[in-house]
Amino acid sequence: MTIFSIDSAIFASLRSTTNVNFVALQRLVEAANQNQELNLALTQATDRNDLVIRMAEGLELQQIGAGAFFDYTSGRPEDRGRMALVIDPAWIIGGSATLGALSRGTRASVLNVFSHEVDHYARAQVLIDNDQLRNLSYRPELSAEQRFELYITTQMQTEVQGWYAGLRAYRRELGGDPQASLSALDTQRLTQVERLLLDVESQGRRLGLNGTGLETFVGEKGAAALSRNSDYWNRYASAMSHVSGTNANAVRGRLAYRLDQADDITEWSERDDGDSLTSTLVYRNGERVLETQNLDHSGRTLRFDAANRLIERTEVTANADGSRTFLVLDGNGMPLLNQRVQTFDDGSSIARNVDFAHQTLTEVSTASDGSIHETLTVPLGQAANGTETNFFKGVVITNPVPTSELIPDATSAGPSALNNTLLSAPTYSIAAISTWLGDVNLAQGNQALANYFLTDGLRP
Repeated sequence: MTIFSIDSAIFASLRSTTNVNFVALQRLVEAANQNQELNLALTQATDRNDLVIRMAEGLELQQIGAGAFFDYTSGRPEDRGRMALVIDPAWIIGGSATLGALSRGTRASVLNVFSHEVDHYARAQVLIDNDQLRNLSYRPELSAEQRFELYITTQMQTEVQGWYAGLRAYRRELGGDPQASLSALDTQRLTQVERLLLDVESQGRRLGLNGTGLETFVGEKGAAALSRNSDYWNRYASAMSHVSGTNANAVRGRLAYRLDQADDITEWSERDDGDSLTSTLVYRNGERVLETQNLDHSGRTLRFDAANRLIERTEVTANADGSRTFLVLDGNGMPLLNQRVQTFDDGSSIARNVDFAHQTLTEVSTASDGSIHETLTVPLGQAANGTETNFFKGVVITNPVPTSELIPDATSAGPSALNNTLLSAPTYSIAAISTWLGDVNLAQGNQALANYFLTDGLRP
């Protein structure tokens, strides 16, 4: 691992800039020393002498619409044939807005952007090779649509890896762990794309993936999330606009959804309202899917048949405790599935699924490393295996009535609901721990407690 300093050659262009804030520049150098991925890429750039890190000039950033960008085709004489990583001058020039003066969260966001572009440098050869697909004489065995789809898919996956590298740098700056969970406040600073990638990452963890395997999974599956972003799609699609004979909507549908019936997708449209993203997908058989995703991770998916009749609806609710609830209903409003997923600060999660079609209740616990810790499935209304939490306590009397002794009065000796006990007899009593029950269950006193015991109390 290289220990960089302000005097290192890779920072020479920034260091020589007029009015540079050396405290801010030092913060950028520290990030390069603390972030292993950044350090490896910048060490490679130093050894190859093929990258210059410089500040943006004129309207460069406005034209790109970002706080930094990577240019592997830089034609500036000053860059002497090297690739360029161009950053916002405000990061290291001035006072209040520089890296040295920003709040912890905002500084992490800036380093997120920087790491994103450095990752593009690390994958520059992939981008250079992919750019050759724009030349129709390159790989002539490809059909027009294959050429278009390969180019788009590679660009999307490479862009996602940049976003994911930035996300890891963001978490490292905030807490030291590139895979750590984020607080609600830190999550609010993320873009919609990054929030979608968190969902993809969570899927990978549930499959038991970590490290390089998880990064590859996010790169491949995250491309679907990114392809729903009109800015990126239009940018890459326009670069291949000269390739005739392609159905761009069909390609986008295949990339965006990765459905088994992807070849049946005939139309695609999208509307971005700022706080929500609505996508419409049309199949060759006439079915139509309308999906809305909100910034708070809530949303709705509607599926219609060829006669425009609603056949399935999924409602996604973002709960105050950070969990999400998925309710799937048929076209008549009858519930098919109810799932609640809770992800904890250590990355572990628990999902509870009520499958109305199969009349089962399933609970899946996932450890922080993504492995499945425990799965419990029981038929609705039946007892579980005894490992679940029991919200009732049983008190066994140590001096039971002998089996040979006659019961004098069946009414008084039998089970009852007297004396604040749910059930009782000479040999036992069962009482509810009322503080563990919701207000609804307490509304009708012992009757409600009995109902709870006989139904929910017997479920996991």
